[in-house]
Amino acid sequence: MSSSLKIVKRIRFHAGHQLDSHDGKCSNMHGHQYMVEVGVDGVIQSKGAKSGMIIDFYDFDKMLMDQIYDPMDHSFLTSGSEKISTWLKKNDNKLYYIGAPTTVENISRHIFDKLTAHVNSLPTDKYMYKICLVRVFETPDTYAEVTRDAEEQGCGGCCG
Repeated sequence: MSSSLKIVKRIRFHAGHQLDSHDGKCSNMHGHQYMVEVGVDGVIQSKGAKSGMIIDFYDFDKMLMDQIYDPMDHSFLTSGSEKISTWLKKNDNKLYYIGAPTTVENISRHIFDKLTAHVNSLPTDKYMYKICLVRVFETPDTYAEVTRDAEEQGCGGCCG
C-alpha cells in the first residue's frame, strides 16, 4: 500500500475588486479578506538541516509572503479592463493584475500558476517539491480550488 504526503500553509490578505460585467452586487467595487491555502508535495529530505521535511515552514512562509501577500495585500485586484482601474492607477493606488476577471476561480488559478512557475524556477537539487493545491476562500464559506492533475509526474496521487 502506497501513501502520499503533502503539507499545507494558510495566509490571509485583504484586497478589493470589481466584476463590472456581473449582473448582481459584485458589479460594485468591494473587498474581501481572502484566505489562501497552498499545498506542496514532494520528496522528504533525508539529510542536512532540513532532514525529515518536504519544505521548511519558514521557507514556505517566506515564499507565500513574497509571491502572494506582499504584492496582493491591500491592493485592487484587476483584469485591467475595469473602468475604475484607470482612475485608481492614475491616483497611485496599489493594483494587482491577474489578467482575467477577478473571480475567486481566476484568482485561484492565477496564484496556482504563479507559485508553480516560481517553484519550477528553483534548483531541483535543493528544492524537491511541487505545488499541488491552491484553495482561495473569498468568504469563510466559499472557495475555489485548483489542484495539480494527479496523473502529472511527481504528484503520487495526493492531489486528486
